[in-house]
Amino acid sequence: MKLMKIVIVLLILFLGIVSGYIAAMCIQDAEAKTVRALSKTTASKPVSATSLSRPTSKAPVRVREIRSVKKQIRIIPRTITTTSPISIKAPAEPVASELGGKLKDNFTMSPGKNIDISLEAEHFWAYEDGILVLDQPISAALGPTVPVGELGDQAHNHLGIWYVYKKVPLHHSKAYDCDMRLCLFYCDGHALHACQWSDIDRLGMKASHGCIRQHPKMAKKVYDWADLATRVRVRE
Repeated sequence: MKLMKIVIVLLILFLGIVSGYIAAMCIQDAEAKTVRALSKTTASKPVSATSLSRPTSKAPVRVREIRSVKKQIRIIPRTITTTSPISIKAPAEPVASELGGKLKDNFTMSPGKNIDISLEAEHFWAYEDGILVLDQPISAALGPTVPVGELGDQAHNHLGIWYVYKKVPLHHSKAYDCDMRLCLFYCDGHALHACQWSDIDRLGMKASHGCIRQHPKMAKKVYDWADLATRVRVRE
């Protein structure tokens, strides 16, 4: 009995070894067939290492369009101007003279901003709605008083009432090669403007070519205060 059991066990082991060998041979044969099939497929088109490691088609690249935005800068003009200067005939009206050539009349007492200039007193007064807001000595022209358009480049004064038609913070006179600061133009080339610091001692006496010179500090106040609607009267 024992011998029969031993024989059966050995037979089972032998059959297991044979079946394992047959299975291994089948797997090897199947792998060989697969390799031959692949070699036939890729024979007409070689496959490189690069093509195997990288995709053959590239993904579309999206480019984002960036639009430049220009910063808008509002530029404030250096010169403020309106139409040509307007001359107004001074009305014949009774006036009440005050100390130092100051007048109280319809011009100085009228609404709005008004600048009154006396050539005789060499002084100016600035009014707003009839209230005196600024006043100081000035320097008028050395020449005589003439109608507008006469004497050309000679020193002279004009009498009349005008509107400020242009404001220029810094004007350079080509005729006399000099700077005129804080200009309020009211008649042709005539303007109220700041005098040179070296000419401050001449305020209160005739010294200019035709403009009305002011102390630089006062000229700044008048320039900031006045506008294009400001009236300017030049009188004896």
